[in-house]
Amino acid sequence: MAAKFGRIAWQGGAPSHDVYEAFKQMGFEPYDSLSMQATARLAQKRSADVVTKPVSSDADWDSLLDFHLHTNPVRSKDDEAFLRARLHLYRTQAEKGKAAWFTARHHDQVIGCCGVAVGDQTARLQGLEASTTHRRNGVGRQLVNTASRWALTAANARRIVAVVDPGYHARRLFETVGFEPHGLACGVVATASYLPPAD
Repeated sequence: MAAKFGRIAWQGGAPSHDVYEAFKQMGFEPYDSLSMQATARLAQKRSADVVTKPVSSDADWDSLLDFHLHTNPVRSKDDEAFLRARLHLYRTQAEKGKAAWFTARHHDQVIGCCGVAVGDQTARLQGLEASTTHRRNGVGRQLVNTASRWALTAANARRIVAVVDPGYHARRLFETVGFEPHGLACGVVATASYLPPAD
């Protein structure tokens, strides 16, 4: 029976070029990620016309779903079903007190979001997104700051972690609010069309 693979990861640094090439021939693409952490947050200037607020009511969750559906590439019913299921999981975690979600709003329109999951005094930021028309305007920093403040105060986390693409601009965003590189995880992820041969 054929099955799709997700991500294969390993620690210890980047492998040789030959290893990545072998995976590429089997339908995988390199996917490295950098773990960053902080134990305190830096004070940040807030944008006067952007408001961050926790996601709590049904209307808040519906607005967040609409934002995800318009921000992410939804090419099929399966894509939409995935986004709905993922958001349902986020909401379930939040209602159990194991996570929180925040949106950034401009004129009451959702323009960004960020989640934070907590456990064992560690908080992990996840799902940081901003609409294309509001990127590089401090929306991401404001969301990270709000989510970090919640994690350190309401959830009593001692450290906050985030995982980013090592070469992506999000790394610089996290560095500006006090995060430092912690470790590099290397790996590969299956391309959407790859199905391994059946036995």
